[in-house]
Amino acid sequence: MRDLVIDVNHPAGADWPPAEERLRLEELPVKRGLGLFRALRAATARPRYGRVYIACKDHRHVGPWLLLAALSLSREVWVLPVTSSLHRLTKAGLFWKLPAVKRLLPRAAAREFVRTMRANPPAGAPPKTGGVLLLSHSYPPSTGGIQTSMVHAAQGLAERGVGVRVLDGYRPEWRDYDAQSPVQVRRVFNGARFRLAEYRRLARRAAEAARLLPGKPPPTAVLDFVERFIAACSPDKAAAFLSNYEAACRLIAEGEPDTIHVGYCHPDSMTAMLLAAIGGWPYLVYAHGTETRRFSEDRRLAPFFTKSLGAAAAVLANARY
Repeated sequence: MRDLVIDVNHPAGADWPPAEERLRLEELPVKRGLGLFRALRAATARPRYGRVYIACKDHRHVGPWLLLAALSLSREVWVLPVTSSLHRLTKAGLFWKLPAVKRLLPRAAAREFVRTMRANPPAGAPPKTGGVLLLSHSYPPSTGGIQTSMVHAAQGLAERGVGVRVLDGYRPEWRDYDAQSPVQVRRVFNGARFRLAEYRRLARRAAEAARLLPGKPPPTAVLDFVERFIAACSPDKAAAFLSNYEAACRLIAEGEPDTIHVGYCHPDSMTAMLLAAIGGWPYLVYAHGTETRRFSEDRRLAPFFTKSLGAAAAVLANARY
């Protein structure tokens, strides 16, 4: 079946991904509400598509009516933001987006993760490769201030002879960028999932990956703290934590680093804190400004970042404010 790209406000004009049909949201006579269904169907050439891609600058620019309208044309919708990772939505996942229901997802994932972690103690013996493992919240080819800071940090370390491996989510046009990158970049799908079974499966896989690590089982207090953190997260951040943790474990299994660098505190400072409790790797957190104030004022999340930032070997701020 043919694919469709809906360009919301993508700065590059939604040249990616390749698709047989494209349309711009600004060209539709109605851009929200029930009228968007009719406008979208009238503007498209086919009643059904294999996939619908929504290209945008930020995922927050994609409203619920546009998602529903896109799902009326396809069973699978991919949101392709410039500033954050890709994520997928299906019709079956709509139920789990209801406010009264979606809080169940991170809570179930938290219980499954900790239960499986206790049953899978670390038993790995990876080679010691040294260098830095950078858990990057945002990395090119997406654009923005954090992305610029992270690529300068990674390439600056590499120019000084430090081995650097970057872990980041999938971005539009990532293949071309990674092929030319002077540092190794490992991509992981860390977008939100939308069904209970997916979250439980993701939690089990992440916890089982701990067997690949060297070190000792994390203390009970740390596991309990991580369980409360996952349960307090939004579904997308819980999925990001679990995905990044699993990918970090697998990268460490390929070669043990000297240190871990965290590109953004939420959720990766908690990822680094858990890894440090297992393998003893010191970690550094990059602070970019507004996020430290925002999370310190969040009653649900403030205790977790106070502890994870306090446990870091260093916190590096790029500005005084």
